[in-house]
Amino acid sequence: MDDFLADGDVVNFALKAFDLDGEKLTTADIKAILTSDLSDADSVAGKYGDKRYLEFAASFNFATDGTIERDMTRVQSVSDMLTTQDLFLRQRMEEEAGEESNGVRLALYFKRTAGDISNIYEFLADDRLLAFIKTTFSLPDEFSSSNIDVQARNLEKKVDLEQLSDTKYVERMVNRFLAMYDLGDSGSSPNPALTLLSSSSYL
Repeated sequence: MDDFLADGDVVNFALKAFDLDGEKLTTADIKAILTSDLSDADSVAGKYGDKRYLEFAASFNFATDGTIERDMTRVQSVSDMLTTQDLFLRQRMEEEAGEESNGVRLALYFKRTAGDISNIYEFLADDRLLAFIKTTFSLPDEFSSSNIDVQARNLEKKVDLEQLSDTKYVERMVNRFLAMYDLGDSGSSPNPALTLLSSSSYL
């Protein structure tokens, strides 16, 4: 654990891979999360109430004392290492796409996270998902001012949670979002990245 925490580049890479680089975690916070007993619902990683922290902790082989578990030879298994690298690249792709178009970034973010959404309140708790869904269904800014339970009930009528693991359903959602985003940005010329993303051959 000390070797891991001493390498700032490695820590930053790992945090970005799990979308935690913006959470302003201290070294002590990171250590507590990575040494959490994931079989205990009241562990540090579990108390955040955010699956990103659990996935972050689970991807490393640290025991609760900060050493690598005895039956492991590396800080990550090969599959976990590849997953972390893939997640990091996806995060970077979203950031770079966002520099060209916020619409592309939101669409890519939704595509990446859709399969993990199991509760309608997750849309309301995540600014990026909320922006995606408000654009997709042309929800007014006032929507976010109403009671949160009312917001949830309205979204339940529009989003089929059970189908978010269906790539075709997600594609339809993304295409609808891109169409509505283009309408809202009709004063400017079409963005090539948006056009590419909305092409079925890339979804």
